[in-house]
Amino acid sequence: MHSYGEYIALGDSLSMDLFAALDVGETDVAVALEREPAAGNVAPLGPASLLFQNDDARYPEEQGQDLVSWYPGIALRNLAGDSASIGEVFGEQLSQVDDADVPTLFTLTAGGND
Repeated sequence: MHSYGEYIALGDSLSMDLFAALDVGETDVAVALEREPAAGNVAPLGPASLLFQNDDARYPEEQGQDLVSWYPGIALRNLAGDSASIGEVFGEQLSQVDDADVPTLFTLTAGGND
């Protein structure tokens, strides 16, 4: 089995934590008011975060079915942004990915709400 050192999530809000955390009230008040993840704490409940590391208390049936279980030591970088299009993925998100010798796993979500 291949070993990955990093998982990078690219794309739109489908890969973000914001809306999933807002749905269950797991954000700071400033985040809830501003709809801006940088305004405070946001629970890691979006699809990319749960693929990276399951919330075993919420989803016990998925315990051990996440990237941290399969690839110990893997790191997450979630570059996804609200309403990101393919243009933003290529123009803004991919430019944040550096050439590293670390085997990297990528996911991409775009256009799911359009």
